[in-house]
Amino acid sequence: MAAGDVNGNGRIDLVVGSGPGQRAEVSIIKGTDLQNVSPNGRISAFALLGSLFPLGNTFTKGVNVATGNLKGFGFSDVIASPSSGQAPRIEVYSPHYAMATHLDFVMIGTFYGYRPDDVTGVLVSSFWDPTHDVLLTLPATRNQNLPSTYHLCGDLGCAYTGGSGGHGH
Repeated sequence: MAAGDVNGNGRIDLVVGSGPGQRAEVSIIKGTDLQNVSPNGRISAFALLGSLFPLGNTFTKGVNVATGNLKGFGFSDVIASPSSGQAPRIEVYSPHYAMATHLDFVMIGTFYGYRPDDVTGVLVSSFWDPTHDVLLTLPATRNQNLPSTYHLCGDLGCAYTGGSGGHGH
């Protein structure tokens, strides 16, 4: 689960990734309608800003999510990664038109968080600093052989910036 202003209205929206055992899906819920719940306890269709289906049609191991204003457009992009069972591919999505009532997403970048032969999963997070947003990628399990932080550039190019797997950096 993550939070960010995905539709650019100045309110924080909720981004939720599916868990293991179901098709990979990310749902984006309007921050202004979090209380809009159906009688069955699920968020109502009215409150749903949009959904996207990352990581391939057959992936069912769970999706980790983050948000960040990675391109500097004034709203949060949606970042998805596999919880486990797939190479540590990071996918970054942006709304096609942020102010729409229902959002359609387009992938604006993809890269590996670390070695593509490791399938233990990857955790994603982002934070802002004065010059740009930074995306952190961490192996989902302790592995001394994998790096732990990457800096995401404005063109979505990824360059290793420090930290080392297994040491908590």
